[in-house]
Amino acid sequence: SAKGPVEVPYGVAIAIAGLIAVREPLLNQFA
Repeated sequence: SAKGPVEVPYGVAIAIAGLIAVREPLLNQFA
């Protein structure tokens, strides 16, 4: 049961990091 509470926020953190990594190059292109 310990993995449940840990995996969810961990996955969300990766998703947010991925969005940031994708947005940076896009913003640089528009800039």
